[in-house]
Amino acid sequence: MLSAFFALMSTSLFAQSSGFTHQFDIPAQVADRALTKLPQQAGMPELLPFDEVRDVITNEVVGVYQVEEALELMFAGADLKGEVNEQCVLTVQLRQTREPEVE
Repeated sequence: MLSAFFALMSTSLFAQSSGFTHQFDIPAQVADRALTKLPQQAGMPELLPFDEVRDVITNEVVGVYQVEEALELMFAGADLKGEVNEQCVLTVQLRQTREPEVE
């Protein structure tokens, strides 16, 4: 399984930001750039991108959303998924592709 992870340090600011809405204005662009804008606009520590997401194009996110909603919109149709876990850490990884079943 190929996956790329981004981790944020768990801070009280980030813990609070995951349940609140934020104003986002992020154009469609390569994921490594988009993933630096999302935490900046949500008032979170910056994500450090990995090479594996450099060629993935994300969707535009404009409007007021929770971080989780913004991630869903950003990655819709892309091979990435993101979530905020119980420790208030944002993780982003490549989606698993299913191998075709052999009959």
